[in-house]
Amino acid sequence: MKTKVQIGIALLCIALSMVIPSYSAYNIVRYNYYYATHMKHPQNQYPFVDALARTNMPAHYLPNYHVQNFSKEGLHGFHNATVTKENVLQPGDYLEIASNQLSYAYSKEEFNDYKRKYIDFDPDGTLSQGQKVPPRLRRVLNAVQAELKSHSDRPPINLQWVYNWYFKL
Repeated sequence: MKTKVQIGIALLCIALSMVIPSYSAYNIVRYNYYYATHMKHPQNQYPFVDALARTNMPAHYLPNYHVQNFSKEGLHGFHNATVTKENVLQPGDYLEIASNQLSYAYSKEEFNDYKRKYIDFDPDGTLSQGQKVPPRLRRVLNAVQAELKSHSDRPPINLQWVYNWYFKL
């Protein structure tokens, strides 16, 4: 009887040692935008921009924007999300936020003709050094981040501390 209990405890420990890390990884990926928008960060950092390169974004996270997801599954798979919106600062203008760059043009035609203003982000979502970001575009970035924060799904088990530790922020 004692041996059966010991074997049962050993099997339970083995099962838990596989389930807990697997669920943690799933949780971090599934609720990436929640964690990115709920972490402490400097004023010139937008962690959701970095998250665009790691996971697809459900459209209901940003209902006032057009969200387009690109992904490729497989061994060298990737995910990339792009957020776009027209009429952001003035009628007819066009905004696009991708994983490492914000692009803005006064019209969609100018945007398609590459007559855009580019704002680059470092890999962690921080505005690149020396970039002058107009206050109006900074307000747009803050508004996108706030909307994403309010609409992203809340994880059933909050692993914010793991996310913060993993991304060293």
